[in-house]
Amino acid sequence: MKRLRGTVSLSIPFKIRRWRPKSLKAALICILLFSMSIYKLGDFILDQIAYPYNMYQGYPFSIYDHPYNIITNNTCTSNSKINMIVVIHSKVTNFVRRASIRRSWANQHLLSGYDMRVVFFLGMPYRHNDIQALVHQESLYYNDIIQGTFFDSYTNITHKAVLWMRWVKEYCSNALYILKLDDDVFVNVYSLYKNFLLNYKNTSMKMWCEIKSAGKQAISRLRGKKWRVASHELPGLKYYPLTLCRGYFVIMTQDSIGPMYEAAKQTPFFWIDDYYVFGILANITGVKHFSLLQFLSNEHEAFQCFKSKTRFCPLLGVLLESSNVMETLWLHAAVHANDFLV
Repeated sequence: MKRLRGTVSLSIPFKIRRWRPKSLKAALICILLFSMSIYKLGDFILDQIAYPYNMYQGYPFSIYDHPYNIITNNTCTSNSKINMIVVIHSKVTNFVRRASIRRSWANQHLLSGYDMRVVFFLGMPYRHNDIQALVHQESLYYNDIIQGTFFDSYTNITHKAVLWMRWVKEYCSNALYILKLDDDVFVNVYSLYKNFLLNYKNTSMKMWCEIKSAGKQAISRLRGKKWRVASHELPGLKYYPLTLCRGYFVIMTQDSIGPMYEAAKQTPFFWIDDYYVFGILANITGVKHFSLLQFLSNEHEAFQCFKSKTRFCPLLGVLLESSNVMETLWLHAAVHANDFLV
């Protein structure tokens, strides 16, 4: 056989031996360990790429200087007590939802009759100056917008939550109660006044909500889920270790806000506010949880409740599935209340 020009002939003085496991079981164990190592490495890399906020190890942004981009500071300026301030988490682009809320259960005529106020808490839009311009116009017209200096994202909701606690402490300390909502929640103001505000007097350090007891609420670890908690967050836990509230509808006493806000200054950030605010901070400050589950429902149950001819519908809050039923639900609630309360 001819040698190719320019090649070098090498002689190998030893034989290359194939690695052979002593048994099939040993081979399977090696493959399994190798696969687990690759999976763990991939999981770690994906956590850092898909969940960069998990790298943040500080405290909520809202405890530092200059936390407001837009501030409304005259909502609670009267010297007398007001029954309730309603603080609503709203995505910065949810102009339609905010307008629908203002036209329905949060219209000024209705709320002023029950001595209540409402404000919306927003973050900053990401690289959309036209959206920010619209927010400024909305704020000038309605005077009910408070905007933080952080980007508006569900991963920043704890920053937003601590911001409204700070704002209530600084500018609305004369409100007896605070109702925290998401902007996809309908409030039955008539029942809120009749069944809650008239019945709870001189209460202290309490919150009312849909409670998830300690060790009962599973921590989502599934990749791709919106509320997925990464493997290095709350490591080794399958369930949240503290009692918490689902944050879509929470009523709090005024005296709970200051201590919880001060506790946030010394409590490392966790991005899910249901656990951070209504779990960790509540536990640190001794705020007690009370259930409102029997007064909360979905929209289908709410429509049925407002059709009743025999009893006044006791529902306080309705978590909506559809984006276009807020005003329709309010009309039903208003007609129903007129039949029973007038």
